[in-house]
Amino acid sequence: FIKRKVGVTRWMLVASKSYLEQAGRPEDPRKLIEHQCIGNNALPSPKEWTFSHVPVLEAGPVLISGRVSANSLEAAFQAAQAGLGIASVPTWFFRDFKKPNHVEQVLPNCELQASDIQLLFPSRKLPARTRAMLDFLADRLLADKQLNP
Repeated sequence: FIKRKVGVTRWMLVASKSYLEQAGRPEDPRKLIEHQCIGNNALPSPKEWTFSHVPVLEAGPVLISGRVSANSLEAAFQAAQAGLGIASVPTWFFRDFKKPNHVEQVLPNCELQASDIQLLFPSRKLPARTRAMLDFLADRLLADKQLNP
């Protein structure tokens, strides 16, 4: 396959205010072990969150556990919104779907590892229509300031 990078997804942790009032706010990623964390089976490592910039911890993975696992970003976010724990979601997802006064960012000073957004296609030889669509998508995604700051 041919890959073309068109952006970067940054991730953040979110939880409902009611969950955080009941369980407390973790002070750093090491404290996540004391919390209900919502795994996402749609991700390559559903029970592991990797931090890249953390003031009090070496960069690397943190194993998570909890009663709830989801199969999509939306389901993980809805579980967090319902007060079931802390979820990892892309920043663009939180920006577009959060409900004011119900969900907030957790550990805002700790950056989760970003992931590339790529267009994949089988070969460089593509029909003109397919090439035009890929170019259109790439231009739109590359112009998005949230994906390419």
